[in-house]
Amino acid sequence: MTLMTLLQPFHMMAERLGLTLPDIELAQPEEMPSPQRDLLVHHGDMTLRLQDHYRLPIHLDTLKVMQDGDVLYRKVLLRLSDGRIVEFGVIRIFLDVFPDEVRRLVEACYFPLGGLLHRYQIGHHSSLQGFVTCFSDGILERILGLGATTRLYGRLNRLLTDDDRCIAEVMEILPPKAVDPESFEMDRDTLGAGS
Repeated sequence: MTLMTLLQPFHMMAERLGLTLPDIELAQPEEMPSPQRDLLVHHGDMTLRLQDHYRLPIHLDTLKVMQDGDVLYRKVLLRLSDGRIVEFGVIRIFLDVFPDEVRRLVEACYFPLGGLLHRYQIGHHSSLQGFVTCFSDGILERILGLGATTRLYGRLNRLLTDDDRCIAEVMEILPPKAVDPESFEMDRDTLGAGS
C-alpha cells in the first residue's frame, strides 16, 4: 500500500474538520525516540496506554466535531487529569456499531473512545495501518504548545469489533512530552473549537 493510499482517509477526515495535515512520512518504530516509541508501538488502545504511562486519568478535549448520519468526525486532544496535553487526534467513528447507550455517550464527546470501549466491555482490537512522522506546522505548534517546529511521531490505526466491523479510524500524534496548557495561549477559534 502506498503512503498516499494509506493517508487518503485521514486527509479526507481532516478536510471535513477544516484541518490541513502537514507533510507526513512513514516512520519505522526503531527511528522513534522514547517515550513516543513505547507509547505508539503496540496493538492496544492509546487511551489506556497513555493512562498507564502517565499514571493519571485521561480526558477528552473536543476541538471540533461533525456528524454525518452514522459517522462522527472529531478533532481532539487527550489530556491528563492535571491538564497536560498528551495527544492530538483526528478520528472517524462509525456509530452504528454501538449499543444505544454507548452511542449517546460517543456522540456527546465527553469521554475518550478507548475509555468507553473499555468501560462498556466492547470487544475490539487494533489494526495498525502504519507509523508516521511529520514536522509541526503553525496549527500543530499552537495545539500542542510547541515553541518551535518539532518532529512529531504518530500512528494510523483502525479499531475493529471482534467480528471485524470498523469502529473507528484514527490518526494519533504525540507531543515530545506532556504539554502544560498554561505554557501557551490556545486560540480556540483558530483551532476550530466549538464547531
